[in-house]
Amino acid sequence: MLNFRIKSDTHFLAGARFLSPCLWIVLGIWLGIGGLLSAQRPGLNEKNWPSVSSPEVAQLSDCLGSGEPRACLEELEALGSKAYVENDSALIINYLYFKASLLSRLNRFEEAIAVQQQAEAMGPTYDGLAYFKVLVSLGATYFEKQDFYKSIDYLIRAEDIYDARIPAFEGAVLMNYLGILYYQEGAYQSAWEYFTKALYLMDKDEASMQAARRTSWLQNVISNIGLCHLRLNRPELALKFFHIAYREAK
Repeated sequence: MLNFRIKSDTHFLAGARFLSPCLWIVLGIWLGIGGLLSAQRPGLNEKNWPSVSSPEVAQLSDCLGSGEPRACLEELEALGSKAYVENDSALIINYLYFKASLLSRLNRFEEAIAVQQQAEAMGPTYDGLAYFKVLVSLGATYFEKQDFYKSIDYLIRAEDIYDARIPAFEGAVLMNYLGILYYQEGAYQSAWEYFTKALYLMDKDEASMQAARRTSWLQNVISNIGLCHLRLNRPELALKFFHIAYREAK
């Protein structure tokens, strides 16, 4: 049972993806701030595993991953208009996911949660990957609100349906958030295991590595591993990972 205590360093870690990479590394080092998962969780069954492949979804994903969120409004409205005009449930759940992501990026958390819950209610039938991402985003949003019990509940539900059909980078995002929550609890070895799994997934293929570098998640995860080494009394390893993270941020 996790009995969450608020720690400023881990709350900072969760929001740090919005900071510049260099500032994140410098602040992370000053704050002093994780094996692999032992078992594969059961995945969605085959009949519930459609996944949308459309240019609108891909374009919006790229925009939100690399730009100022307000610059993505036009793409977002284009996706929403197409989804509802065509009554395409798979596009609708993707639209809701992206809309909630944008609201969360703008710190409009209550609105984001309301939209995320609409998407969650649709279930995995129309797009299993989008449903997985909705669960992760709900966990992330509740973390930002410091509601750690709801956060871990959604993240564990996402872990329960995680399997190899989910792109490696999306799995890495989940593992990083779980690592942050275990770090928050002071379970530094477990945190290290999740952060290490996140790094492994980011390095699994070229697309995942490119996404991790483009969004600054790579240096964040590497720094998180260093922070765990520091807490686990392994300063030499901590310093090594901080140096790697610094090089990635340049």
